Amino acid sequence: MSIEMRYFKYHFWETRIRLVILCVLSVLYFSNMADYSDGILAVDYMVYAGFVLAVFVPIREFQMFNTRRNLDTWFSMPIDRWKMALVHLLNGALHIALTLLTGMLFVALHVSTSAAYYNLFQLVAYYLIMLALTLLAYGFFCFVFTQANSTTDGTLFIINYLFLPTVFYVFMDQYFENTPRVFYGIVTLMGTTSRGLQSVFWGDGRFSNSFWTAEFGTGSGSELFIVNLVLNVLICGAATVFMLRLFNRKHTEKVEDVSDSWFGFRTLIPVMAVLTITSPSGLAAYTFRIVFIYVAYVIYRKGVHLKRSDYCVIAVYAALLLMMACVSPADSSFSWLL
Repeated sequence: MSIEMRYFKYHFWETRIRLVILCVLSVLYFSNMADYSDGILAVDYMVYAGFVLAVFVPIREFQMFNTRRNLDTWFSMPIDRWKMALVHLLNGALHIALTLLTGMLFVALHVSTSAAYYNLFQLVAYYLIMLALTLLAYGFFCFVFTQANSTTDGTLFIINYLFLPTVFYVFMDQYFENTPRVFYGIVTLMGTTSRGLQSVFWGDGRFSNSFWTAEFGTGSGSELFIVNLVLNVLICGAATVFMLRLFNRKHTEKVEDVSDSWFGFRTLIPVMAVLTITSPSGLAAYTFRIVFIYVAYVIYRKGVHLKRSDYCVIAVYAALLLMMACVSPADSSFSWLL
């Protein structure tokens, strides 16, 4: 038996308690899905379960590599680092598949005895498609989390990437009206796909008030959906492969240090600052925004001693805010600037 397979068996056995807990929680959670009224089965809740797993499991699988004391031990093993990362990636994917399968089996059993008109083959198709999208999201968030040198930074990276697509289109809609949603994040794609499958499998009218319909309008026609699907598959697939390549270059001495990846704070702070920029409504709002971006850089640098490039970004951001406040005639409360 190869060293990789032995390591996989060892790691799977070490994480068995987590898998059992996730499966138990899945049954408890999916039992609420099986509660339906007027012949409606709320299968849409699988999206939320998949979303939580896609975010939670990467943190649990890779947080052990963010402790310098443990890392020396693991990296001394006779196994390539990218293969070690692949073992953790596959173990987390197996946990997600088994957790969702446990929940869906509970739903299928309940439906088969209480709602015979539900086609179990359609439930199987729904599960497989949603599982595939969940695993795409899982691979992407594995990449995001492993770009950090600490668990806290990795969690913050995930949170930022969750909001980034929505923040981008809010920004585009604010300054460029009727901007088509050529790309939206994998989590929103999971929701829109779930809504579409439920419409096809179990009737159009039942899910017209879906959460995803209300909150994430995605334009008209199937062309945008197909474009988004292809883009998400390419991005998430590339991110997963890229994660394995970058993990091979992981160094023990950088763990618990500043997370300086170009896919982390270094890029996220200025990008999110620009995308959330709007004309402030007064001195207090202006000051709060400057303080907020300063605190973001303090978290990034793990101290109050920032670099010159950080101060340059803060200065440019302050200048943009000031310019927007001056050119916005509606903000009479900003008369102190004029």
